[in-house]
Amino acid sequence: MSVLHNDWLGALILLAMFAATIAGAEIWTRFKHPDPELPRKFVHIVGGLGCLLFPFLVESPLMVAFMAGLLAAVFAVGQRSKGLQCLSGVGRKSRGSEYYPVAIAFLFFISQGRWWLYFVSVLILTLADAAAALIGGRFGRLKYEVGESDTKSVEGSLVFLGVTFVVIAGLLRLLTNAETEMCLLVAFLVAVLLTGIEAISVHGTDNVFVPIITCYVLLKITTKPVAEVRFQCISMIVIFAVIGVVSIWMRLFSARDFIIFFTFSYAAWSLGSADWGIPVFIGFGGFCLVWFLVRDRNQQPIRTEVLLRILMIPLGLLLVANALNHYSVMFGPYLLAVLLPALMGAWVCLLRAKGSQLWRLLLLCIVGGLAFGLGASLSQDDIGWREIIVLPIIGAAIVFVFDRWVRKSLDENYAVWSGPIWILTFVGVAVGYGLQYFRIISAWNPRY
Repeated sequence: MSVLHNDWLGALILLAMFAATIAGAEIWTRFKHPDPELPRKFVHIVGGLGCLLFPFLVESPLMVAFMAGLLAAVFAVGQRSKGLQCLSGVGRKSRGSEYYPVAIAFLFFISQGRWWLYFVSVLILTLADAAAALIGGRFGRLKYEVGESDTKSVEGSLVFLGVTFVVIAGLLRLLTNAETEMCLLVAFLVAVLLTGIEAISVHGTDNVFVPIITCYVLLKITTKPVAEVRFQCISMIVIFAVIGVVSIWMRLFSARDFIIFFTFSYAAWSLGSADWGIPVFIGFGGFCLVWFLVRDRNQQPIRTEVLLRILMIPLGLLLVANALNHYSVMFGPYLLAVLLPALMGAWVCLLRAKGSQLWRLLLLCIVGGLAFGLGASLSQDDIGWREIIVLPIIGAAIVFVFDRWVRKSLDENYAVWSGPIWILTFVGVAVGYGLQYFRIISAWNPRY
């Protein structure tokens, strides 16, 4: 696509443009002393718009990677030495300026032959993030925490959602052959997901996650028929509403943790189909039922570090299954990866409120395991009772070990148990996969 046919000349032109942008922002900062966020976003916006010229001036992804590495190094040294005050003046801790060039290099590489994908992703990275930070920082009143020291605003997130929607819908309509309805549906779906990712990202990591998720989802969803995309949008709204209502009513999640769990739940439903989403909802519903029934006033909301550890294993299995198309191999271990944290979390609620009795543990595991097995086997044609019964057995063994492990720390918050939950979930998944590998039980065979 390059019009120069000389990568070195194109690189020199682009580097000169970036150098002029940074120099202008630095002079503005040192002599005019504006709000520190303004020169930083000036570099972000002008540099991002300049990156739209990459396909026209450079052909080689290696050349783009070289420039990205050079700029990332300059930004890193400039921020740490305080030599670039236009980037280091903000009070919050952020490495977004270092991640930004790396994200551009990734987008350039992945978009070869699909330049509409590059332009959409770069404009979202450039305009939506900057608009959210500037407008949210100035006019945002409804704040929510996204880390130990970072806060964002609802107003900023809504601005990010709106700008992302307009960019995707507009460019898809202009640069592809997609129909108007398809463009609007895809824009809505991707904008909501990206807003969630941006909302929970800290220290500038949205400059990495947003473009990766943008490319991945757009490449997946634009190959689907309009009816499927419409169904996905309706499903996303329903999942968001149900989890949101339950979370608010039961005071289960903070704003950030609600977004994390919603994003995971929808990913399970969307990437793996209803077969993979239903177990998540069964586990969530069962845990919420126990949480509600014990009525322990001292229960604390689930904390981020616990939630991330709980979701790490099933999300990894889901992504591997989706990437390698090995759904039947991964579905059984995935069921255990969802079941075991739900059982251990419910057992913690029972321990703190009712005390430890063996019959409660057995009843919890039998009911929970059978619910998972029967719910997940609704779409299976060849799953027998042996595969369903193995879930309660593994669940009971793992929760019994968990009970011995955490009994002395019942008065602590949920963060104390995140390590045992993660380790024992991994052990349970490994045991289940081993039973499946040695054909003691059959592999589950979901529709997708």
